[in-house]
Amino acid sequence: KEFFEKGFVYPIRAFNENEANYIKQNYINFYENLNSDREKVEHKTKAHLLFDWANKIIFDKNILNVVKSIIGENIVAWNSLIFLKPPNSKKFVSYHQDQNYWKIKMDKGLTVQIALSKSTLENGCLQILPESHKKNYDHFDKKDRNNLLARGQEIILSSDENKKLKNIILNPGEFCAFHGNIVHGSKINNSNDYRFLFSIRYLT
Repeated sequence: KEFFEKGFVYPIRAFNENEANYIKQNYINFYENLNSDREKVEHKTKAHLLFDWANKIIFDKNILNVVKSIIGENIVAWNSLIFLKPPNSKKFVSYHQDQNYWKIKMDKGLTVQIALSKSTLENGCLQILPESHKKNYDHFDKKDRNNLLARGQEIILSSDENKKLKNIILNPGEFCAFHGNIVHGSKINNSNDYRFLFSIRYLT
């Protein structure tokens, strides 16, 4: 009920911080040894097909229990994405609704976003506009190399909407589940460490 009223639920524990930190360190070691910008982008979509740790997370029983309680037992993980912001980087995610480009039926899809590092206001945590899944917004494509969205799709929020944004603060191993039509995005990382979030798209 809370999910469909507000459009999201959090924080929920998937696994312990030690496990999250282990995944983070191994992934950062991999990432920092890549030789090109192209390589640093191409592995971030459908990550569960490339990394054992990502494939394990999509089957995590704590995550699946929450997903099934919201959209039903018959589910599929159709995509997963890595949202990484290096220390003191200008990387951001413009505010948008996923269903604007998913083109799927309302209430049939959701995203689970798991923190594999601390996710704070300083390092550019996920931000959500509560109850915005009940409205369809106009989107504009705006190219920016620092936008982690490939198309750069963006919603222009009013000053009142900006004030209502909820900062989704998460500890490593915790997650937020949010509606496919909720307005969300994130600002730049002003910290001295990586901000590492892993997103899974589930459908029924």
